[in-house]
Amino acid sequence: NAKREFANRNFVDPETPLLLYPVRGIRRKNIGEAFLLTLISRKPVCVGMTLPPTNPIEQESYQSWKELCDELRLPVLFELGDQEGISFADNVAAADAILTTSIVEGFGLVFLESFAFGKKLIGRDIPPITSDFKQSGIKFGQLYSEIRIPIELINLADFDRQLKTGLNQTYASFGKSVERVEYESFFNQVLQRDWIDFARLPVCQQREVITSAARDPRIRILIQEANSEVAAWISDPP
Repeated sequence: NAKREFANRNFVDPETPLLLYPVRGIRRKNIGEAFLLTLISRKPVCVGMTLPPTNPIEQESYQSWKELCDELRLPVLFELGDQEGISFADNVAAADAILTTSIVEGFGLVFLESFAFGKKLIGRDIPPITSDFKQSGIKFGQLYSEIRIPIELINLADFDRQLKTGLNQTYASFGKSVERVEYESFFNQVLQRDWIDFARLPVCQQREVITSAARDPRIRILIQEANSEVAAWISDPP
């Protein structure tokens, strides 16, 4: 039994659903969201990441996520694809579902590979990618468009400061500057809602949200209630 062999190999409960995220842990893969999903779930689940980044620029961020998961004792396994004698097919066979939280893709193979593997796909939709697939008749039943973080859990002054810094750096790399009116319009759009999409948060604030949810059951319940449909999908994967 692939799942039992996986459980024995990685010292996890074979009855706990495994959500396999088959990617290298780089920032555009939005891996912090995958870790947050273990807290949104109302039942125990395990997230498995397959590969570390090879780009040295990505290493520091990736290592800090590993350290946070270890500190908070989140049910996350790393670098499953680097285990000696274990193939990608072995890990896929053990998975209860395939997970994706990526925010940018060139082609989005995972959206098709899950069907080839015979595994249900759970995670974040990327409309510029999946719209073509949907028009071809592929149905994605458990993809979400955002993970809602109640705005009262966010330090908005810190969010404002980091957003300005990030946008200014990005625009400057193209020899441009952010117009004040343009920035204020964007920031006011954020404030019109009572929540912020987790993927829009700077990494340091993503880490703060995860830490708070892991340590405070009341915050965890707030996030679960703001994402009740996703919580149901994650809590009871096929």
